Amino acid sequence: MDSRARARFAAATGLLFALAIAATGIISEVKEFDRAGDLVLQASNEVFGTTTLLTGFAAVFFFAFGSTLAARIRQLEGGSGRLAAAVNASSAIIAGTLALSVGIAYAARSTGSADLAALLTGLLDGPALFFPAAVFLGAGSTVALRTPSIPSYSMWSARLIFPLALAYLAFGGLQLFKNYAWLNETGYISFAVTVAIVSLIGMNRWGEMDDTTPAQRRSAPAPAAAPAAAAPAKRKPAKRKPARKR
Repeated sequence: MDSRARARFAAATGLLFALAIAATGIISEVKEFDRAGDLVLQASNEVFGTTTLLTGFAAVFFFAFGSTLAARIRQLEGGSGRLAAAVNASSAIIAGTLALSVGIAYAARSTGSADLAALLTGLLDGPALFFPAAVFLGAGSTVALRTPSIPSYSMWSARLIFPLALAYLAFGGLQLFKNYAWLNETGYISFAVTVAIVSLIGMNRWGEMDDTTPAQRRSAPAPAAAPAAAAPAKRKPAKRKPARKR
């Protein structure tokens, strides 16, 4: 597998994440479970197992996508890489929350605990994920907006993603005061669509950033040194004529 194929596969993990989240949401809507805790306690074994497995896959895919995106952001940002670090940390929090929810769902299902089900609802259906998602999208789009050399479609995507990051902060704050179901659904749908768009851009673009790998740079022949300029010929001192005797 060459470098371009590896870059496309790494970028495709974002699309796989979006598909896993979409499948989980569709199953929940079809079975009419509005909250994650209700699904864990009341769904059949098949529905519970499928949705929980998809959540675990979503966590794995987002771990891979977030770390890859952070590396690409660091290439564009340069310098201290503070925004790339913010992308990496926020993606780890999102993926870690999804992975943790698998364990909580399993424990709640095994014990029939309403308290653990409520905790799961708070993690997945509450305001918790809005804040790291805002950092993830805001930091990534800021670097893109500061890089005029990126393609126009990437620039326009960043201009749309940055306001969405600000909206997530408002959504999270609003949901702390009153739980609006449409806010949670809007957040999941918009985030999955945004990750899918960035993933498609990465599948098309990130391979070009790896055309010249470090190994290729090491094996490339060194440029020939310019011929040294010829040293100026030394002038022999002129012989002085002997003075005539008077």
